[in-house]
Amino acid sequence: MPRVALSASLADAPLSVAAAAAKLGVAPATLRTWDRRYGLSPSERTAAAHRRYTAVDMARLQRMVSLCHAGISACDAAKRVLSEPLVDLDVDVDVEISKPHLVAAARAHDRVITRSIIDAAVARDGLVASWEHLIAPALQELHENPQPEPPGMSSLGVLLVATRKAIVRVVDNEGCKCGPARLEHDRRPQVLVISAGSDVLQAEVFAAALLWQNIPVQVISGAVSSLEAPTLQFLEHHTWHQVVLIDSGVAGQGEGLLDDLSQRVPPDRLFAIGSGVCPRSCERATCLHSLTAAVSEVVAGYPY
Repeated sequence: MPRVALSASLADAPLSVAAAAAKLGVAPATLRTWDRRYGLSPSERTAAAHRRYTAVDMARLQRMVSLCHAGISACDAAKRVLSEPLVDLDVDVDVEISKPHLVAAARAHDRVITRSIIDAAVARDGLVASWEHLIAPALQELHENPQPEPPGMSSLGVLLVATRKAIVRVVDNEGCKCGPARLEHDRRPQVLVISAGSDVLQAEVFAAALLWQNIPVQVISGAVSSLEAPTLQFLEHHTWHQVVLIDSGVAGQGEGLLDDLSQRVPPDRLFAIGSGVCPRSCERATCLHSLTAAVSEVVAGYPY
């Protein structure tokens, strides 16, 4: 899928008061007032004790300026800006794209760095490749090697939230012409994605990649035992061009569901992906072992 610029670059931070004011289009005296009255202070100091605005500081100030331009008082705007989670700021800090760095950021509960690593990876490699080579391995590492965490804090939660935000931003990006809001008015045949198992996020990544390619897609998910009835109902009441079963559970647990699907969907339009897919599955469907391959197959066979 195409690369997507997910967040604003503030690579020229840290900035002096004068440089920050010029970038924001306000007077240096305004920044000093916001610092003194509301606590919107530069958070970095040079060796000479000069204060500098970091990328996160600048993101907060950009939000402050936007709220003030919208007619909100400086006092109320500052309260709102300071209460907003860091992860919601439109900021891209310098990061290294690697699984160890992503795992370390999640374990430190650093939402800004976690999101920035994911955003940078998606912008460079695309969402699906980032999922397969970076995000999924990091999630596996956190799941298999848990560490003690403070009450109410979850490194897995930090990574999951950052990943879902990246998915949403890809789908909402102006380059994606078939977002969820447009699906109900789209009369073209859709792709049905069935997520059988616990890894719903993988199906969401796959669906986002298809939406980016202007392919209407619907996702249903749940335990295999609960999927058979709604899946058959979906197949009977809608026109599906392709059906994709993502089985992320133990090998063979989705075989019964695949049997039902294969009786209603031709093999060349039925795809099976994931660790739960058995060799016998390939007699009834096109078996694939990566999301990248599945996206390519679906896109190649879709009648635009």
